[in-house]
Amino acid sequence: MLQLPLSIQLRVDATFDNFYVSSVNTLVVDALRYFVEQDDETYFYLWGASGSGVSHLLQAAQHLISHQAQNQQHRSAMTTKTIQYLPLASILDANDALNTNAYTPEEVLSGLEYLDMVVIDDIQCLAGKPLWEQGMFHCFNRLRDSGKKLLIGGDVSPKHLEVTLPDLHSRLQWGVTYQLQSLDDASKKQALHLRAKGMGLSLSEDTVQFLLNHCSRDTAHLMEQLQQLDQACLIEKRPVTIPFVKQVLGV
Repeated sequence: MLQLPLSIQLRVDATFDNFYVSSVNTLVVDALRYFVEQDDETYFYLWGASGSGVSHLLQAAQHLISHQAQNQQHRSAMTTKTIQYLPLASILDANDALNTNAYTPEEVLSGLEYLDMVVIDDIQCLAGKPLWEQGMFHCFNRLRDSGKKLLIGGDVSPKHLEVTLPDLHSRLQWGVTYQLQSLDDASKKQALHLRAKGMGLSLSEDTVQFLLNHCSRDTAHLMEQLQQLDQACLIEKRPVTIPFVKQVLGV
């Protein structure tokens, strides 16, 4: 098994069941789930603006495969799939914070062809970094030659990635590409209600509207703030009301 030089923690709530699918994204999410569960395609590129849910869905792919593998462990005749999620933004941010190249492309990307599926998040972060671009180029080729699946996520389409290595830029445009659309306000409300229900929280329409009016309108940040409210509710044993939101979030 692959041994990575860093610890990667998946969000527990980043699952397909916990993702609000608006009508404009139904086809995208269905196509992604089909890609994860079936073996017809080996390359899938998902992109969308920050906060649209790309990272959530990429982590959902690993959760789904990992859950299936756990369910199949007792069936000796079946081979379980292996998968690895790699958030490039976190990896490269760690390098910047340490002011070092502790996590090199060779350490992070080598050996991935021995897995069944590799999930690369924040592909845009390697643009303009020659060593990482070269490393990703060779990783792409090894996965393709081994017939393994590659799922990539970014905030721009592969055509508009500002990578400087022409061969990598070309390869990233191969295969299936889908854009995940950002949610409008009505869909954000539905998404907040869905996530709150999963947490066991009850949100009034007034409270949801207050969150939209006074907190970050980025969907990912809204969900983080909802998580913060959930933790505060568990501690203080109070319902989520507008005064409580003001107190916890300082708005």
